[in-house]
Amino acid sequence: MSEIVHTELIVSVIKSEGEKAGKSLFQKGKGQILTDSIRALVNKIKAEENQNLKTMNYKQNLVSIVSQKITVINVIIQMILLIVIFFVIRKNINQRSKTIIEVSKLNEELEKRVAERTESLSKSEEQFRTLYENSTVGIYRTTTDGKILLANPTLVKLLGYLSFEDLASRNLEKTVLSHLMNGLILWKS
Repeated sequence: MSEIVHTELIVSVIKSEGEKAGKSLFQKGKGQILTDSIRALVNKIKAEENQNLKTMNYKQNLVSIVSQKITVINVIIQMILLIVIFFVIRKNINQRSKTIIEVSKLNEELEKRVAERTESLSKSEEQFRTLYENSTVGIYRTTTDGKILLANPTLVKLLGYLSFEDLASRNLEKTVLSHLMNGLILWKS
């Protein structure tokens, strides 16, 4: 505190009496005291600056440490999310793989059934065709108004036509009825 008083004294002497008076005061011995006071003040200021720098460095280090911790926590959270995503994707892939295998098995079973039924249908169709074409009885199919859709070769021959097309150009209901009537008439006579 005395250093501040001495420094203020010199400054006030310089202001009021001029620079020479300040030098004179400094040279009379009080100058040494003032120099020591100034040095002490400078040292005190430097110590305070160092303390402030240490405090700032401490705060900056603290902020840096907190920032680093936040960064580490952020990285950990991201890694946890990536692991969760990995397992979700892995589970999804496993489910898709199982589904693909199941669909493949079902597809194979379906293809087998289709092949069996196609073979059965082919056999049935062949049996019908053989029965239809080799039957000694006339077989036909018409619409409700008598248009001929289907007739076996035996019916074509029984009715006296050369081909199915000749027979199909007629109305079977009228044709058969007229043939039956002729046959009945011939049979009765």
